[in-house]
Amino acid sequence: MTSHQLLDVAQTYFDLWNQKNPTLLLSCFSERVQLRDWEVEVNGSENVFDTNRKIFSTFPAAEILVINMLPCCEKMTVCCELELLLNNQESVILKVVDIIEFDSDLKITALRAYKG
Repeated sequence: MTSHQLLDVAQTYFDLWNQKNPTLLLSCFSERVQLRDWEVEVNGSENVFDTNRKIFSTFPAAEILVINMLPCCEKMTVCCELELLLNNQESVILKVVDIIEFDSDLKITALRAYKG
């Protein structure tokens, strides 16, 4: 796997997330994907699908801005510095670091998000 391939697939994930279509987003995930952030921890693609659907329902104008991405081919991982613009009445912007792990098919197996 090349670093360009990892960066491309990570960017595709964020592009699909910004479209707020959980069905399209589902295509990025392994069946056994794990999602953990500061509010939730879920396992399995259907649970991750449902979690994203709830986020999109709660924050319909939310948008992820990618600031920087650092791939590690050896670990099949991309570390991503992000800003999550909730675009709500308070205009909240969260600074977030995502660590995304991929399998050999370039499907996301783990997504860990840290706020701060």
